[in-house]
Amino acid sequence: MKRLILVIWEGLISSRFNFWILFNILLISCDENNDEKEESVFEIEINLKSFNEGKLSDIYDSITYVLLKPDSSNFLADPYKIIFYDSLVLVRDAFYNSIFIYDLSGNFKFRINSTGKGPKEFFTLDDFSIYNDTIWIKDGILKKELGFSLNGEFLVEKTSFFKRAMFYKGKSFNLYYLNNDPDFNFRILRYSSKEVIPYVERPNYLVNNIYSDPAGFQSDRNLNIFFNLPKDYNILKFDSLGFLKNQYVFDFGANNFKNVDRIELGSEVDHFDYAEENGLVESITGFLILDQGYLMYLRRNDYNKEYIFFNKEFKPLYKGKNLLNDLDFTIINEMPWASTGRDVVYLMNTNKFLKMDNLEEIQKGIGLKSNLEQFISNNTSFLKEENYIIAFARIKNDL
Repeated sequence: MKRLILVIWEGLISSRFNFWILFNILLISCDENNDEKEESVFEIEINLKSFNEGKLSDIYDSITYVLLKPDSSNFLADPYKIIFYDSLVLVRDAFYNSIFIYDLSGNFKFRINSTGKGPKEFFTLDDFSIYNDTIWIKDGILKKELGFSLNGEFLVEKTSFFKRAMFYKGKSFNLYYLNNDPDFNFRILRYSSKEVIPYVERPNYLVNNIYSDPAGFQSDRNLNIFFNLPKDYNILKFDSLGFLKNQYVFDFGANNFKNVDRIELGSEVDHFDYAEENGLVESITGFLILDQGYLMYLRRNDYNKEYIFFNKEFKPLYKGKNLLNDLDFTIINEMPWASTGRDVVYLMNTNKFLKMDNLEEIQKGIGLKSNLEQFISNNTSFLKEENYIIAFARIKNDL
């Protein structure tokens, strides 16, 4: 496979030369004999017709609820991404363009705010990443990245050449998902001071198709980096230096949303609605890294919410759909938002939580495998207002 490499000299970038002119001049093509190892592609077939109705006790031992408590002036409005780091819970709020930071008990600690367009400020928050105890924020409007300490103190500001994008901060590189920017004919980019390497060609029908995954780029304990490619069936694995190592391509057989159909439908028809009506997999709804493997979640419609647990070699260990919460009978059966490695994390709004018709009956139940009764008792006043709950579902040891 041929790979495109853009060699960049820092002096030129910092000069008055326009980056895009530089891009057009210095883009070169490497031949098939490039010494750099090419990525491997693994095809994995998934037969969704073989999935049986299941229950949460098939995969989890217990559930622990934690309320993300507001203070007098800091209320989550539109939480979108959650990262757990160094006993902190960091939540990106898409409405406020801010990051709210809590401890693991849900107590609010501080907030990194969008404050303006000047030095040491950011205006929009496309994504955030954490490396070496530094919180990195990407602002696509101002085209810069800012680093903050784990206490919220400003540390550094750097120029970024890319528009709205999900990103990952590594030791000497960044990875970007370019949100199908028409200026590029590829979707992923590895950027360093020495070179820029693009990965995964962008189909024309995805031009300007902006999408942001709540999980984004994720890394395991060995610093391998994974990315669930939006509007596709590919999980990408990068090594600790940010080079693409493996592509895992999933085939859902009769439930595939064929590319030819996506092209014919164009932008006039909502692809998600079309896939839902026809029971197709529009894309991999959620993908999370666990200590012992991976979790894939597919939501085709209200009648088809599938879970697949894989080991480290992507061999399926569990396949089930529409899982009944037999641990405490609350409404956990939506998309998992994040992972601590040992726990799968769900996010819920208190309004939806309190509207459960059987909540009082559940609370008084015997043998609940959660902290539900104590949680409601300790947070009654907060639950009456619009706040957010994270639920930690502990993965069974024998899964």
